[in-house]
Amino acid sequence: MTKCKKCNNPFSFQLMFKSFWAGYKDLNCTKCQANHEFALQDRLIGGAVVGVSIFITTLMMNYFQEGMASKLLLVLPSMIISIIAFSALSMSLIKLQLNEKQTTENNI
Repeated sequence: MTKCKKCNNPFSFQLMFKSFWAGYKDLNCTKCQANHEFALQDRLIGGAVVGVSIFITTLMMNYFQEGMASKLLLVLPSMIISIIAFSALSMSLIKLQLNEKQTTENNI
């Protein structure tokens, strides 16, 4: 689990997941109020999660021989579920970085 770079307090999974899906919104530590942001590497992980899910969905679309409406009814829910599942699994790879500028502004 990712921890605060200032006080070593762990961030909750729910807080990180919500922030991830809210457009990489900055997080504040609940203990010391230090501001953390998603690094470029974290954003690349998010992009890879969506990209892999879309790739798998495309393979599924090409595999089924039914009509377009049937494909959409089968594949779209599986794409949404796979994106959510892969993003939940990727939370262990996320390494937030301390935003020194915001942290010092919050303490003033």
